[in-house]
Amino acid sequence: MKTIELSSGTQYPLLQSRDVRIMTSTTASELALDALAECDLLMIHTANSVYSFSLTDAKERCGLLMGGRLGEASASALLVGAQGPESGEAGLCRTRLIAGMPAVFIVASKRESTRLVTSAIKSLTHLKALFGRPRMSEGIADQP
Repeated sequence: MKTIELSSGTQYPLLQSRDVRIMTSTTASELALDALAECDLLMIHTANSVYSFSLTDAKERCGLLMGGRLGEASASALLVGAQGPESGEAGLCRTRLIAGMPAVFIVASKRESTRLVTSAIKSLTHLKALFGRPRMSEGIADQP
């Protein structure tokens, strides 16, 4: 597992807070879902697509999903977990995303919710915003 610390020099649309000082990026083949926090961003690289999932409620694993079958549109979604080789609930892992297994989301629309299953995950990138902490290169926090 590789961790990179980056300065958030430019503001990203999903990260509008002035308090964002550092963003860490971890690329891995497996990700524990209880490690997610609000404002985190997941980049899910699958066999056929790339998805981004921005968490708005980490406890419920809700957020905005883009990419893959959704294209450039975003949709409210619930991250369920990874689908193993067994079909249905028997093969569903609700605690982590794992390379080689598809990710499972429940995507909300105005009339109904739909189950979206990605192709097999190739890699996961977890971007974590750290709020109000000093920049590593400077050793001190910027003044507002």
